[in-house]
Formats: sequence, C-alpha cells, structure tokens
Amino acid sequence: MNWNVPPLTFCIVVSLVQTVFARIVCTSEKQCEDALLPRSDCGSDGYCTNPFTVGGCLENLLPEDHPSAYKKVRVCNSEDDEMTARSGHCRRPNHEFEHMEIRILAQNWESSYIMTCPLDYGISNDWNAFTTANRVVDCRLSGQGNQEGGYESCAHIVPEVWETRLARVQEMILSHGTFEPPTPVGVLGTGGWFVPRRVGLHDPTVMSYLGFQGEENRRKVAEMFLWPTTFAEYCSLVSKSNCTADDGMAKRPPKDETEGASFFVENVYTGHFRKTEKNDCDLNPTTCVGHFADYPCDWKSFSIPQIHHLGLNLEPKQYTYAQLTEIIEAANATESYFITQWWRPQILEQSFVGTDSAFLKVDLPAPTQECIEHRIATEGRCSEDPEKRYGHPLGACDIETQILSKVIARSLYDATNDPRIPEARRSPAHEAIKLFEISTVQLGQIIKDGFPGDTARWNHDPRMATCQWVVNNIEHIGNHFLPRSYPRVLEELQRRTPLYYASLAVGAIAAAMTLLSVVITHRNRRTPAIKYAQIEFLTILQIGLMAISAGSITMVLDPTVGACIASVWLVNLGYTLELVPLIVKVAALNHPMKAARKMKRVVIPRKRLFGFVVVLSFLSVVFLTCWTIVDTTSKVAEHELTDEVTEDGETVVALSYRCDNGARYWRGVSISVLFIYLIVATVLAVQTRKLQVVFNESQTVAMMIYSHAMFAVFRLVTYFLDEAHLASATSAGIRSLTLSCDVIATIVIYFLPKFVTKHDPSKMVRQSKVDIVATMLTRVTDLAEHDDDDFNGTSSSGAVSFASLTGWDRLKKSTGPPDDFENEGAPSYAFGGHLCRQCRERIRTDDDEDTDLPPVPTGANDDCDQDRHASVFTA
Repeated sequence: MNWNVPPLTFCIVVSLVQTVFARIVCTSEKQCEDALLPRSDCGSDGYCTNPFTVGGCLENLLPEDHPSAYKKVRVCNSEDDEMTARSGHCRRPNHEFEHMEIRILAQNWESSYIMTCPLDYGISNDWNAFTTANRVVDCRLSGQGNQEGGYESCAHIVPEVWETRLARVQEMILSHGTFEPPTPVGVLGTGGWFVPRRVGLHDPTVMSYLGFQGEENRRKVAEMFLWPTTFAEYCSLVSKSNCTADDGMAKRPPKDETEGASFFVENVYTGHFRKTEKNDCDLNPTTCVGHFADYPCDWKSFSIPQIHHLGLNLEPKQYTYAQLTEIIEAANATESYFITQWWRPQILEQSFVGTDSAFLKVDLPAPTQECIEHRIATEGRCSEDPEKRYGHPLGACDIETQILSKVIARSLYDATNDPRIPEARRSPAHEAIKLFEISTVQLGQIIKDGFPGDTARWNHDPRMATCQWVVNNIEHIGNHFLPRSYPRVLEELQRRTPLYYASLAVGAIAAAMTLLSVVITHRNRRTPAIKYAQIEFLTILQIGLMAISAGSITMVLDPTVGACIASVWLVNLGYTLELVPLIVKVAALNHPMKAARKMKRVVIPRKRLFGFVVVLSFLSVVFLTCWTIVDTTSKVAEHELTDEVTEDGETVVALSYRCDNGARYWRGVSISVLFIYLIVATVLAVQTRKLQVVFNESQTVAMMIYSHAMFAVFRLVTYFLDEAHLASATSAGIRSLTLSCDVIATIVIYFLPKFVTKHDPSKMVRQSKVDIVATMLTRVTDLAEHDDDDFNGTSSSGAVSFASLTGWDRLKKSTGPPDDFENEGAPSYAFGGHLCRQCRERIRTDDDEDTDLPPVPTGANDDCDQDRHASVFTA
C-alpha cells in the first residue's frame, strides 16, 4: 500500500483484505456482480476483479456528501498498471511527499487477514521477508538482484504476532536488529479447549476438566465425543448403499481422493460421527475414551501432556487446519458433539456467535510461571518418544490469555524518519501503525460480518465488512490513530506578496540608478573628478553594478533552471567586476607612493592594470563554470507544514520553489572571495589615506567597503535563516532587497560625490590629461618631518624631492632664476637652479589644451643626472 495523501493510517489497511480462497471464475459480468459487488467485472483472465479496484473502499462506501478528506479515489500501488491509473480507477502517488509503499506480511489465519492489505504480489509466512525489507527498504526493489529473477519475500509489518512467535522476534532483535520491539495491537488472544454451546447445555460438567476425570465420567465422555468420519469411510463403513443413493448424509460417492479424505463437503456430504471401539465402554470398560481433535504437532498445543497428566478420559488425534475446520462444520451440520483445541479471535469461532454452535471454553488448571517454564517445546510435541511428548507434570496447565502484538521492521522507521526528509514531506506510516489498536470485540464483529455461512462470498465479504467498519468509525480513526497534522493536502504558496513587488521595485530602481550613473559619467568624462578616477575603471565598475542589479531581479522571479543559474552568475561576476577594478586602481596608487620614498622612477602601463582585472574576472568565470557543471544550480521544491486546516480536515502543506545552489561549499567560497576583496580593498585604502585630496579616495572607498561588508553579512544571515526553514520566497526577497540596496548605496557613496564636486576648482588640480598614476604620485621622503617654511627644494644630499601636489603653490618654493619660465608665478622644477629639459618634458602634457604648465624655456639644462634628478612618474 502506498501511504500517500490522504493516508488513512493502518486502519485503511484493514479495509482492503487479501483474498482468502481461490478467485472466482467467471464468464460474464453478472456472475461477478452476483458473487461480489456491482463494480466487480469479469477480467480478461477469466476471474472476477476486486470490486474495490475501481476507486477503492472508502470512495465506494462513504456517502457522497460526507465532509471528509478520506472520500477520494485510492492511491495506485505497484501492482496497478498504467491503464488503471489513466482510467481513473486509482490516482497516482503524489511524489511531492516522501511516502514509500508499505507492505504487510499476511499470515495463514483469518484474523491476520483482517489487518492486512492486499498483497497480491507475494503473500508469504516467511519471516525472512523482514531481512529483505531491512536490506532494500523499498519492497518494490526486492525482486531486483535475485539471481533467479524471482520474487524475494519482503514486508515491513506483521500485524498479528502470538506469543509463540515472540521468542523468534526477540532473537532477531538481539542478533540482527531486524525488528523494533513488539507493541500491542489491542486484541486479546485466547487459546484452549472449546466445545459447542449445545454440549454445555446437555452436560455442564464438561465445562471443566474435572468433568473428564475419573472412572465415573469415563462412559459419559466416551459416548459424547465420537470419532469423525471421512467421506470415503462413511461410504464404505456406514452407508448401506455405499453412497450410491442420497441418504441425507451423502448425496453421492466422493469423486476423487481429496473429497474422500474430507470430513465435510458442502451440499454433498454433511459429515458423520460414529462410535468406534475406542468409544465402546462395554467392550473396553477401563480404556474407553472420547475423541479430542487436536492441532498439528508443529502448532502450539499442550493437549497431550494435559490429557495424560490430568488423567482425562480423552484420546487426542492431530489434524490439519483444514481438517479441523471440516470436523467443526460437520458437527454443526449434524448437531453432534465435539471437543477441540482452538483459539479466538478466529473466523469460524466468530461465525457461530449467538447460536447453539457458539464456542465455549473448557476450564483447565490456571497457568502459572512454573507451569509455563515446564511446558514441552515444539520438538517434544512432534517426537515419537511418548515421554518427550508428555513432558513434565507441572506443564499440564491451561494456555494463558495473550495480548497480541504487532511487529515493525526497523527499516520502516529509518526510512520514514530520515533526517534528510523535511517534516512536511514525511510519511505517517510508521507512527500510524504504532498508534493503531483494535479491540477484541471490534475485530470479532468484523470477522462475524465478513464471513457468513455462504463461503462462496468469502472472497468479498471480509473486504466489505472491514471497509464498512472503517466507514462507520471514520471519525474515531481520524482522532485516535492518525498522527497529528494528518491527513495533509498540498497547496502551492503564492509568491506574489508585497515583499515580491517591493524586491522587484527596488531592483528596478538600482538598475535605473546604475544606468543614470553611466550616462552622467559619460557626459562628464572630461571633468577632473572623472578623469582622475579613470573612466575605464568606472565603466567596468558600473557594469558590475548593473549585473548585481539584474541578479537581484532574477533572484526574486519564479524559479526556473535558467533564472537560478543566471542569478548566481550575475551576482558573483557582478561583485568581481565592481570590486576588482577598484582594488587594482588603489593598488596602482599605492605602489608608486612606495617607490617615491626611494626616489625611483616607476612606469605602470595601462594595459597591465586592465590585465589584472581581466585575469581575476577570468578566474571568477572559471569558478562559476565549474560550479554550474559540477553542481548545477536547479529548481527544487520546498515544503512547509502550516497550521492551516481545510474544511475537509486536511492540514495544508505549503509548496514553494527555490533555487538550489548545490553544495554549501560553493556558496561558502563565493562569500569568502567577496570578503577577501573587501579586506584587500580596506588595507589598500588605509595605505593611500595621505594621498593628495583630489586623488585620495580612502574615505570613500572605506565607506563603500563598510557598506558592502554590512550587506554581505546580512546576506550571510539569510543563508542561515534558510537552514531554519525560512520560506523560500521570503528569503529570496530579502536577499534581492539586500543586493539592490547594496548597489544603491555604492552609487550614492562612490559616484555621487564625483558628480557633485566636478566643478569645484578649489579641489581640482588644473591639469586634465595626466593619468591617475602618471600625474602626481611623487612624494618627498621626509615631507612629514618638514613644514612649508623649512622646505627649500633640496635635500641634504643635494637631490630635489617633490611633494604630493595639492596645488602649484608648493612648487613655487623651488630654487632657480625666474627667467627660466614664461609666466611669473608658474611652478619651478629645478635642480641646481635649473630644471632639466628631460624632467620638464615628462611633467608637462603634450596635447592638453587646458594645462597651465609652461613650455620648456630656451636655455634650460639639457643634462639630466638619472641618479640625482627628481623622481617623475609616468604611465
């Protein structure tokens, strides 16, 4: 049985009962409807179909207006073919739930059938089935791997276990851990000696073993309990016509050996009990005995030691279960007396309740622990040695009443409570079976209703009776046997929440602001603030911001495989394109500053700077490619158990979808790289904090890094909230807002000041085409130790050291005659009174019309000592 929504606990199992006898042969649909139920058809194989195959038990018997979640078409099991599902006779399992097919071990007595689902695929009393269930877990796989290709017995549950089996169960628990400890099923099992009610009415003394003891009771017992006669024996020993004529007992002779060995053949032979020499007290006054019908030797029976040690005037004879049933039927048909070993609850015993054939229990000595310990074992019951069969006298007591147990395979708990399965998707099978109980009275009523005198209907009536009991007790079952929050129904969660629209809106604003910053940057590309910030680097940074904005939008959209992969690529590549150019630029500023302290010339080609950006971006692409190929981001379902209950009493399981980014370490590497970028940028920003104001972005970069770090930590928190079962739509919306706000904050912190201060001449150096590295990265080594008044342009060694330029005024303090310059007050770069022509050419710009640097004067010093002249930096 497949425990899918709505699972009706273990009691639904009892509503579908395994066929007890052979299937009904048919040639027309009417035959099946007469024998079973209107929905039974004559199948292509010539047998009547299960009337509950179409729709199932509850769908057929529950009223149309029943306000219950249980009135649904049954769930298809592994024995249903595709046509059955297509025709609507069953509904396919909902694979959104982790509900495996549960198989129950049917056993060869009727009360067990009542609590067993239809196992048309391999009913067996083989306890090795549990070993198979623990090995394969899913019994549908039990036939796979079998060398002979045959079925391998497999089951998860034994619904009824008597005390004789518990020892085996305990052994398997201790040796292999195959089972869970047995739990009560609620039914009391009773074994012992039984006689029909008419015997008690005739002679109440035989209701106790005392009525069978002593010579005074010998004749009474011998004459009451005669020997049953087979059909063949009756025809040859009793019938005057050898059954050629109907004499009221036999209508005809037996047609084969099977009929000849039968004690009762319905509508043919009523059975007969005859007096034999063993019953003849006139012939054998001291040894005559009555007949006692006993179990087979391999069944649990102590009648032989009981009769022997208690001195009862009975002789036991062992029969098969089928023979015992025939003897009882024959006795009731002929109103004869009998005494037999039997048990309850049991179908035949229950079918006689309320009649003169009802079973009454004979009292034997009460069981004690001492008696139980001295009982004979199974091998003793089947031994040819009389002493072993009799056993110890202390073992001659009655059979104790037992609480019947159910046994569950350990693998069922492991499979249904796998921690990898979310609570909302777990099967209720294990817990429902543990909760299931049925009383002796209830089971007895089901048996009584399910097995009428017409045995031709025994294929149908147990199903009908069991299902009807479930229908009549549906509310009780739902309240007591269903685990909390079951049955469940799946409802897809709406993603169109206010958070969804807010995330889209903020993402669109971030993208619009990024595009606007691109437009403004392009329009003001010749302004000093933009030129010194390097427009190429700004463009790459803006591309990264646009990618992050796009990623924030795709992240909140309905998950698809494409959207999931795109959001990962856009966000990770976007941060790379945003932060790497900034880091490379700040590092480029920092490197010449260090070289200036050593009065060295540094040339940093522009291609080299962009090369760093390309290499790091390429590594990011390689990482994302490996992530996509090795652990593909995909769309996965997410289930959340809610407190909402429908009108039908079903608990709502909210279904939503999210992007599964694969193993955690991919995401961990992504976040770690982001933090590494932020840390490196922070260090470099601190190192360039003393740079000239117009080029000094340390404060801006620091604020931007702080903003990035804050939003990155917030993103990290949302990942942990995901682990705490935060709704996928909510977490996606929060992360989308985080990314969008990060983009907006970056534009406000980094770009807005450049746009606002673009025309402020007090903060701009009056040169235009000097590169960020080529223009101003000169620094006097000992500038920190001298103020402007002490600075005279010449170090103690005679070398000129140039300060970081805050304006041309600091350079006016250099030595040299003013006639070297065309403009009075223009900066003077001098060594030994004159600035060499080589240095002048390196400092000035050739094609900048706005430069204030004067041309190289005639007569300027053409000699340039490479070891002593000022450090000049070009890019």
